[in-house]
Order: sequence, then C-alpha cells, then structure tokens
Amino acid sequence: MNKKDIYAVFVRHLTRTTIDKDEENLNSWINESEENESLFEKLENHWNSPGYGQISILKSEEVKKEIWDRANFKQFYNKDLNKKKSINTFLRYAAVFLFFIGSISAIYFQLDEDSSDHSIVKLISKSNNAGRKSTIHLRDGTIVNLNSESEISYQEP
Repeated sequence: MNKKDIYAVFVRHLTRTTIDKDEENLNSWINESEENESLFEKLENHWNSPGYGQISILKSEEVKKEIWDRANFKQFYNKDLNKKKSINTFLRYAAVFLFFIGSISAIYFQLDEDSSDHSIVKLISKSNNAGRKSTIHLRDGTIVNLNSESEISYQEP
C-alpha cells in the first residue's frame, strides 16, 4: 500500500469514516514494521489527546485536511529539495566541464604560440646619398625608384 493510500486510511480511521477493508489494510500496514506501528500510535495519541478529539468531531473535514497536509509535507518538501539538489549537481558538472574546456583551450593556444615560427625578422635598408638615384627590384616583382637622399627598408625574403 502506498503512502498516499495509508494516510487516507489514517484520516478515515481517526474520523471514524472508514470504508471497505480500511481497517484490514491499516492493521496489515501497522504489522509490517515497528516504525509503522510507532507512527500510528503517535498519530492516534495526538488525535485522542484532551480537547483535540472534541474539536475534530466538530470540524472533521478541516482536521482531515490538516492531517493530510502534515503527512504529505515531508513528501513535498523532499521533492523540492531533490529538485534543488539536481539543479545544483547539474551546475557543478557544468562548471567543471567549462573549466576543463577552458584549461585545454588555454594550453592548446599556449603550445600553438610556442610552436609557431618566431624567428627574428631581418630588414634590409637601402639609401641614396645626395645626387644619386637608384632602382631596386624586390623579390615580389615590385620595382622601386629611390631618389637622392632617400631610404627604403624591407623584409628579407
């Protein structure tokens, strides 16, 4: 018998509104374990405490609802708590995953920078003195006419 069913049987038993086989189901549930028996005794003692029973007879529907709410409070609280735990777990895994990907990317780009050719660039400079003109042919086919007292610098091929 599931928890919702047994709590409904509790309410009907305590308000004396049992239906077919309620008492039989309740007794078999009580006999299943000492924990069940203890829970039933506590609930029945609370229900039969002075003053509580008189109020419950007058307001049995309200009392049924109160017992039902008390019985199900833990169940609903645990569902919310489990949902929060699963969200927190997901966020933790996501953070670890992002950290892992970020670390690998940083290492990859660092190694890529280190392995790239960082040779020293050599510049060639040409200049003309006063009154001298020259023509320079660059490797890419460009022709540069250098006037007097001018200078050009270009990367060594």
